Amino acid sequence: MNNNNHDDDKKENEKKELNQNQEQNQNQNNSEDQEPDFHEIFDFDSPEDFQRFLNEITSNEKVKKRQVIGFSNRLVKNFYLNVLLFFAINTVLILAIDGYLDLIKHEKMLSLFFFSGLFTLFDIAFREIIYRFYPVLIFMTMGIILVVALALALIIPLFIIPDIDFGTVSSFILFFLIFSLIRMLITQYFIQRKRFKKTRIRN
Repeated sequence: MNNNNHDDDKKENEKKELNQNQEQNQNQNNSEDQEPDFHEIFDFDSPEDFQRFLNEITSNEKVKKRQVIGFSNRLVKNFYLNVLLFFAINTVLILAIDGYLDLIKHEKMLSLFFFSGLFTLFDIAFREIIYRFYPVLIFMTMGIILVVALALALIIPLFIIPDIDFGTVSSFILFFLIFSLIRMLITQYFIQRKRFKKTRIRN
């Protein structure tokens, strides 16, 4: 009698184990068929890295949900230090261009510092939004959206500070071209140097 009970218990345990294995196999199959429900965060150092990402997500293979952040739009990783560094670069360029070409009309030198500070805040805010939330637009517009953002960052402070004025549209355009070209060279130098350091560390 005891042997029969023992056999029955053994069969029941085997059935339970079999059912559990079947349930596990079904769950694994379902998880493979469904798209994974998590995010991967990618930090791109260059347009080439982002292009490889685009090629991957446009292929026929299943990919995970991804949240794209961060081209190297910062000179340094720390946000506040990045703001200070851009403020210093912008201020030096504004003072230098104004000193050589006298394109900006102002009564007080302090107004130029105030103008540079507001411009830096708007410029960084626009670029952080674009690079973080709309990086694809940079490629779709071939970088024009960044030029528009830079122009807006220069124009908005003019409505806030009455002491600053370019006088004519041609003066503003000339200042914008010179300023954006020189600053692009400076920022690219910092970004390329940062990428070179990363490459050396990886190797």
